[in-house]
Amino acid sequence: MASTYGEPKSGYSPDAIHFNPKGGEAVGYAFAQFLATILPAAQNFSAYPDDLFDATNNPMGNRLTNPLCLGTGGALGTGVTGSVATGMRAERSSGASSVVASKESRADGLGDYQVLTFTPAGTAEDMFYFRTTAANTSLTGAVAGDWFTARCKIETNNYAGFTGVSLLLSDQGAGSMDAYAMEPFNSGSANEKWSALARAGYLETPAFQITDAASNVRWRLEISFDANVAGTPIVKVGEVELRKVSDPRTLLNWSAPA
Repeated sequence: MASTYGEPKSGYSPDAIHFNPKGGEAVGYAFAQFLATILPAAQNFSAYPDDLFDATNNPMGNRLTNPLCLGTGGALGTGVTGSVATGMRAERSSGASSVVASKESRADGLGDYQVLTFTPAGTAEDMFYFRTTAANTSLTGAVAGDWFTARCKIETNNYAGFTGVSLLLSDQGAGSMDAYAMEPFNSGSANEKWSALARAGYLETPAFQITDAASNVRWRLEISFDANVAGTPIVKVGEVELRKVSDPRTLLNWSAPA
């Protein structure tokens, strides 16, 4: 509002006209605050432990068997100490930083959060994964052309060095496709750092069709940050899901050409 020509704030636009991710988030956040004054709060999604895949009784059910991140029977990979939810794994993909994995009971009663508390080390952009214990999840009963999506809930603290907290769904079949929720934005020189702001919400990948009837997919949360930025990055993860969904094109009255 202080700009004569309505230019975005410095650092919020690459060309003084279009928003970069930081600028888009700032405007979106302000707009969400306005909407909260005139609309009721949206109901949260909930991944319930009884809504699991069954080929006969629940073919659209969750393919991940521990949606509420309960237990401590998960796997510790490189650079990780502590406790990981049963059926899941935490590991360092690149860099020299470390993470302590812990469990936190959620105040809303929807199971646990997997808490990941990082100690940055070095000067690289480090990458960590929170994923299923087995890298691939088999889509038993699926056929080529079925649509799948992945989802989870996250919370982050206001660490200024995050460059991405992104959910990946990767088809491992022939002619495979990947889908990201919140993939990091590369400005051409480096991934953009997030504003120092605590966040909470759901990540959900765009749905896509698998191409192989015997397909496996990978469900993986990728957490990246600039290890040269001082502080303690913290990410909480819960309500993990991987499920078949209806063809989203039907919402647009789309049909295959004759």
